[in-house]
Amino acid sequence: PISLQNETLNPPPIPTSIDALNICLNGGIPRGSNILLLGPTGSSKSFFARQFITEGLKKGERSLFVALDDNPKKIRTEMDTLLGAPIQTMVNANLLRLVDAYSWTTFAPSEEKFAVSGMLDLNQLSGVISDAGYELGQSVQHKAGGRRVIDSISSLLIHFDLSSVQRFLSQVARTAISFGDVTTFFIMEQGTVDDQVLNNIKYIMDGVLEFDRKDNQRHVRVAFMKWSKYSS
Repeated sequence: PISLQNETLNPPPIPTSIDALNICLNGGIPRGSNILLLGPTGSSKSFFARQFITEGLKKGERSLFVALDDNPKKIRTEMDTLLGAPIQTMVNANLLRLVDAYSWTTFAPSEEKFAVSGMLDLNQLSGVISDAGYELGQSVQHKAGGRRVIDSISSLLIHFDLSSVQRFLSQVARTAISFGDVTTFFIMEQGTVDDQVLNNIKYIMDGVLEFDRKDNQRHVRVAFMKWSKYSS
């Protein structure tokens, strides 16, 4: 008989940079899960997600970042600081790919290898994400696993009808397991959509982390996790 390690059957969760949050998550983010980061502007959702990516890179995990709301140059600069080294070294080592879905808003040519050309189109965006992920090994063929961030899906909800966005999100979410347990953060600004639409989006997700900023302090709580124990 073949002996299987427990880590293979139940891979350990991914610890976050916040110890108290790890306790609430029963150790961390479940691998291969799709997590919605929800909160108002300035509540550190994007910073948390970039930290998530850079911490994965330090451990040699393949990582994909889809930039929708921020200039990739700004993202690179912030991630350089978090990593403590030029992020380009991770690109050269085939550990990181950035998808530029931002530059179309400025009508400026993108310096990124993977970018949306012309007007933003969900089919083209899906294709670019797929191509970038394939180079990393985040594919059905290679199952390299790793991490992904889409920042932020609010832009998609503003520019496209709900059914198209839901279809896009579902397509991305469904690849998590088949790509080797890719863990994905979907960032969303609070108040972008009404409660009914938000519930439809939450239904696609495996968990929701809610961020807030009150009295000059940042807060985060676990709203729910579908497949693992948690404390809110």
